[in-house]
Amino acid sequence: MRISKNGLLLGFSLVFSVGLSAETLTWEQCVAEASRNNAAVKSAYESWQASTSRVSAAKGAYLPVVSADFSARYGKNNAIPNSQAEDTYNASISVNENIFNGWADAARIEQNDAEAAIALSALQITKAQTSYDLKTSYANLVYAQRAIRLQESIRDRRKSNLNLVSLRFDNGSENQGSVLLSRAYLSQAELNILQASNNIVTSNAQLSRAMGRDGTQSLTVTETIPATTVPERPDFQALALSTPQRIQAVYREKSAQSAITLAKSGYFPTLGVSGSYGRQDDRFFPRDESWSVGVVLSIPLFNGGRDYYSTQAAISSRSAAGSSREDLDRQLVSTLSANMSRLVEARANLNVTQSFLKAAQMRAEIGRSRYNNGLLTFDDWDVIETDLINREQAYLQSQRDYVIAEAAWENGLGNGSIK
Repeated sequence: MRISKNGLLLGFSLVFSVGLSAETLTWEQCVAEASRNNAAVKSAYESWQASTSRVSAAKGAYLPVVSADFSARYGKNNAIPNSQAEDTYNASISVNENIFNGWADAARIEQNDAEAAIALSALQITKAQTSYDLKTSYANLVYAQRAIRLQESIRDRRKSNLNLVSLRFDNGSENQGSVLLSRAYLSQAELNILQASNNIVTSNAQLSRAMGRDGTQSLTVTETIPATTVPERPDFQALALSTPQRIQAVYREKSAQSAITLAKSGYFPTLGVSGSYGRQDDRFFPRDESWSVGVVLSIPLFNGGRDYYSTQAAISSRSAAGSSREDLDRQLVSTLSANMSRLVEARANLNVTQSFLKAAQMRAEIGRSRYNNGLLTFDDWDVIETDLINREQAYLQSQRDYVIAEAAWENGLGNGSIK
């Protein structure tokens, strides 16, 4: 693929102009903004608030229902000549209290308590996922910023190599194929710079979304990300029990158990009391007093089998919730173990690539000196130079991969930087 010089100049000018107007953020600033503005976190928070309100609403069933009524009626019998208008005024207040309804109210409160706990765990899961997205996008932007600098350094190195090979070609000590290959390497380096600049644009969009920003303004970030404390010998079973996913599963079981109680409440009688006090008269304000007190006992006899089948369905749902929780326990242990393995491997890979990079830098320094003095062929020198560039890129990528592995470990635990 050929890229025109005008196209490259345009791309570089765009990157340069964006860099001048870019907003620089620290990791702490990104975390604070994501905590305030991320749409997923706000949605999960409001859902939790709604669930806590439903708990309070369910507890209202224990309190009496009080209502007041007032009515005024005006009428006249036109069939009776000279009859007077018939005015009627009524004012009353009534109180109803549920004494017993087969523990249905208690079961509804337990259900709503469980749903509130599930919503709270969902909020924690959302925060953990948002923290993972934020850390990943931040690491990608850090990687893209470093990649730009690295690719520019590689371009400068390729340009210096081309000048050295061209000089030796002019002196008759190098062939034209070496010159053409060196020129191709330089073109590749310029293409890599263009790709790195595009990666910055993509990483900007990802980071803006994680922070809850609507705009597409250019961002730069400081390149320091706090490291995660990782236990040396983690107890995956214990860690799995403390994850919000597992807490959700436990409360789903409790909600399903309450549903059984609620379904069985249809087998029991209901008992309630009521009372009223009022006044009635043909003029305002009514003066004739009236009152009443009553007890209502309702005994269910047959409703077409709905209570039976509702109970059976609730029992099956409780069994399904228990099986899902057991499967989740095993899945969480497996996930945490895999995340830990990837994190340990990423840390080891970071150390290995750094060691290779140091060796490649030393070999490249020696190789350049030997090639310049005619003690090394172009083919052998090219292998050393290419290895150095590959090692530089591998080390840069291993830094990003380690941060992403840390973020995945935090996400698996259900925690992160967003509290």
